[in-house]
Amino acid sequence: MPNNTEKNYPNGDTKEPFLNGEDEIKGGVIYKGGKVHDTKNGIVDEDPADEALFTKVQKFSVTDPEETPERKKKLFRYNLIKTICLLLAWVANGMMWSVKVPTIPDLKERTGTDYNEIGIAVSLRAMGWIMASPIAGYIFDRFPRFRDMQLATGFILEAISVILKPWASNFQGLTFLYWMEGFAHGLYGLVGNAMIIDMWQEDTSPPLHAMHFGWGFGAFIAPMIARPFLGTRPEDEEAYNSTNFYNSSQINASTATSWMNVLTDVQNVTVIPTDIRVNNSHIEVPYIVIGCYGIFIGILFLAYQYLIPKPKLQKASQAVKKSWREVISPKQCTQGQTSFGLIMLFLGFLFYSGVDAQLAVIGTYSSAIAYEDLNFSKQKAALLAATASASSIGFRFITMIITKWCPMWILIYFELFTAFAMSVCLVTVGLSDPVLYWVFTCVLLSVTSPLWPGMMAWAEPYMEVTGSVVALWGMGAGITGFGLDIISGWVFQNLGSQASMVQTCICSSFMIALIIVIKLVMLKYGEKDRGASKQKNNHA
Repeated sequence: MPNNTEKNYPNGDTKEPFLNGEDEIKGGVIYKGGKVHDTKNGIVDEDPADEALFTKVQKFSVTDPEETPERKKKLFRYNLIKTICLLLAWVANGMMWSVKVPTIPDLKERTGTDYNEIGIAVSLRAMGWIMASPIAGYIFDRFPRFRDMQLATGFILEAISVILKPWASNFQGLTFLYWMEGFAHGLYGLVGNAMIIDMWQEDTSPPLHAMHFGWGFGAFIAPMIARPFLGTRPEDEEAYNSTNFYNSSQINASTATSWMNVLTDVQNVTVIPTDIRVNNSHIEVPYIVIGCYGIFIGILFLAYQYLIPKPKLQKASQAVKKSWREVISPKQCTQGQTSFGLIMLFLGFLFYSGVDAQLAVIGTYSSAIAYEDLNFSKQKAALLAATASASSIGFRFITMIITKWCPMWILIYFELFTAFAMSVCLVTVGLSDPVLYWVFTCVLLSVTSPLWPGMMAWAEPYMEVTGSVVALWGMGAGITGFGLDIISGWVFQNLGSQASMVQTCICSSFMIALIIVIKLVMLKYGEKDRGASKQKNNHA
């Protein structure tokens, strides 16, 4: 048996393994420093040429003599800087998604469509997301070295689609660009979430919420950038400021034959419908600005892929190239418990479906409802969207701090019960007063904003939240979004805002029932064996 200082590798290989790339795997075993640990049986084998004892990479942890405190500090700094870059990326993510909220009326006018058709166009974003998510999840788990490339490709494609939208002159062009945006988002959306979880493990919750804090900040900035460039309509002008928004017509007094006998001459009065639109917007400016920032983020992650060196101390989860069966197997994420894996995958799918369903109306049409039904100008409606996003930023910041100490399930329960209360308020009194609508909308969007990272952080103690898991859950949001974006546009166009508020309330009720079921399932199966998980994936 060789001593501890000797380094013996199979086939007479004397090259130092465990570098970036795939050289760290020799014959299905991870080798380092002349030792391999069988963590399941507590065996230390000092002759790694004896491969008979070790047949599966997942059963080993690696004894790495170079894993010094200084190396760990370098890895921590790398992870911290990478997390900051992901936060900046999610600012772009939020901006590219949210710029449509205040500009939907202008897009509708430019393309000559109605809200029903706008809903169909927006739904194609979800279809693109559905198509890209399984591809992205497989690539993330199967080819871990190309994760930064996934981020770069997705951001650049989405940025291009955003830049081109204001020039879409018809329904078909706008629909294709929304599909392209969704497909691009599907390529990178899960990568950031799964990358944070992979880097931070049991400390996932604060950095994951921090990254999504960036999304909220982007959602706040986008309406503010768009606001000066939105179009107007005749009744928005100063000459029409005294007109009652709820009247079905306006009177042009200059056409009356006599000012002395209104009753006699009323039939000669010209009627101006309130739905006349003058599209004098310049929304291409904010779309270009936001798209250019998205391209910058793509270039940043291209630099991470090809120019910025990765630390030599790599995790096995980044080194091991899994088979496609391991990537899609439910038991791989729940330590061999197939039934638990299937249940959690399904419940997570439903959870993200419900999150998207809750926001199908308020998240997309809040400004349009204010514009059409509450006498808001486009600029004031954009300010509503910005205020709601600012409220979300504040709440995300609070959750980012308290998740270090507050159990995640308590936070999610608070968020969803509050969202249900706000949806009830919107149904009952929300549309009776602009101020009430403003307040209830801001609160609802605030408390639902941390739900995306919240579910992942809630599930992490119970299962391995891999790229494939995030992809499947994201498909839930995509599938629901595809259907409900169409339904929401039709409901708003044909049944009115009150029916849209009822739709939101129904979706909130569904989420209350779902989180109770999720908590009961987690209590039944219990938390994962984190020690075994670390040994399996070398997540130190």
